[in-house]
Amino acid sequence: MDTESPVLIDTGSGYTLKYKGKYLYSSMQPESLVNKRVERLQLSEKTLVFIPSLGLGYGINSLLEKLPLSSHIIVVEADQALFHFAAHQKKVPIPSHKKVTLVRTESIHELINLVAALGFRKFRKVSMCILSGGFHFFKQLYEEMFHSLEKEIQQYWKNKMTFIHMAPLWIKNIFLNLPVIHDACDSSTLKTDMPVVVAGAGPSLEESIAIIKKVRNKVILLVVDTAFPFFYHLWEHGEIKLLPDFVFILESQIVNLKDFVSCKNPGIPCICDITSHPGVMRLFTDKKYLFASRFSDIKLFDRLEKSGLLPMQFPALGSVGVAALYAALHLTSGPIFVTGLDFGYSEHMTHCRGTAHYHYFESLSSRLTPLESLVSSAIAARPLVRKKGKQDKIVLTDLILSTYAGQIPGIVGDRGGVYDIGKHGLDLGLPGVNEEAVAAIIGEGEKFKQPGPKNTTGFTSMDQLKAMEFLIKEKEYIDECRTLITPLIKEAPPGRTDFSRGEHTALVDLDYSYLHFPDQTALPVYDPNFLLRVLISLEHYEKVLTRALQQCPRGNQL
Repeated sequence: MDTESPVLIDTGSGYTLKYKGKYLYSSMQPESLVNKRVERLQLSEKTLVFIPSLGLGYGINSLLEKLPLSSHIIVVEADQALFHFAAHQKKVPIPSHKKVTLVRTESIHELINLVAALGFRKFRKVSMCILSGGFHFFKQLYEEMFHSLEKEIQQYWKNKMTFIHMAPLWIKNIFLNLPVIHDACDSSTLKTDMPVVVAGAGPSLEESIAIIKKVRNKVILLVVDTAFPFFYHLWEHGEIKLLPDFVFILESQIVNLKDFVSCKNPGIPCICDITSHPGVMRLFTDKKYLFASRFSDIKLFDRLEKSGLLPMQFPALGSVGVAALYAALHLTSGPIFVTGLDFGYSEHMTHCRGTAHYHYFESLSSRLTPLESLVSSAIAARPLVRKKGKQDKIVLTDLILSTYAGQIPGIVGDRGGVYDIGKHGLDLGLPGVNEEAVAAIIGEGEKFKQPGPKNTTGFTSMDQLKAMEFLIKEKEYIDECRTLITPLIKEAPPGRTDFSRGEHTALVDLDYSYLHFPDQTALPVYDPNFLLRVLISLEHYEKVLTRALQQCPRGNQL
């Protein structure tokens, strides 16, 4: 007779489990068939084995016998009744092992936090191993859990690779930008109730220009750095109204200078990351408004904040377009319109005309190799995926761009009043509006009577003396740390296996010196090879700090 409660049934060859009218294992040889399935599995090093539904725990012991030392098993049970039954029945012992984590949850977020506590750095991949028919009761949830774990581990390693490559440059740029911080304001001081148009550099920007022109006098125009040449050339050809109110800068690499190489400074303020390339920041002699992408919870940010030198903090968003939208959400209480945030390759283009990317391909084109062919070949060389875009069109994109687009719904949340006027690219989860709808939303301007960010009072410039004192103090930290760790490299004291409190504190305070190390263990560690690499890194940053101090107005007197 079928029952809604879990029931153990003795098959003569072991126990099976019946629940909600279904057998969760074979009614003939329940455990041995599961073990045979496990025998066929190929498990690699650093694998997180995800088992959906505990059942009676069959197959876990067999998995442990072949599990690589660097791998781990996580068993998730979403059904409360099944979990309670398995935990309290006495006839089939549930395996318990340090390599097995058992959790009862229906929350993907809770599962992600649990694996994060184990350490994403320990795993290179996730493998789902279905050992119980209980999987089918929550099939969709378990599959979402698996894909979420895959995504989180992939994202961890993408971030890790980014840190390895970019972290030293981010730190270097922070130090080199501090000497000019007295000319800047905190971007948090920018407040208005005017509508804001956020313009990215995607091909859809060109079609949106007609809408922007009609409402230009009633909006704040915030343009990302890659889109600035497009607007600048329109301005040069008489479209004075289309000169942006702000240029938004995120890029830390010198390649960002290409976006401004053909543009003189027309007196536009910029909103830029404190990690932006110093050469780009110095191009803007007018007001600069700073923010800080908190790419890691390093102690440097805490010291900057304590010194009053850390501007408004942004999450590490990666995309200049997404970060510009984040800025707009804090800039205005009014409606926001986005365009050019395509995150895909529409009509054989990567960027709109006039951008540095467009000019690059244009310079390579000829009668035999036309522009469209060059761009199409470059797009085809990338690892592309097809995703649903606006107006139900299929859009060619890649995993990185689609990840950026996927951030937007979470950033906007339930704020409302954010609209997409672009007609191409990935669906951003924002309501699309046409020219008539934009005009209706903005109205006649009676609602927006504040003068806008340029005239907002209450700006506070950051203090030059504070910056100089900070740079000097940072050099002292480096010198103290070097003094402490150098003896450990040359000749470690006999019997020592770990850092003293002072040594550990000094290393943790300068955690940016090893942020980019590819080590798989948590740092710092008591190891001469690690300390030697730290010492080399500290010498590099000391030179950067010296250079930064020399660029201070009185730096040559210090």
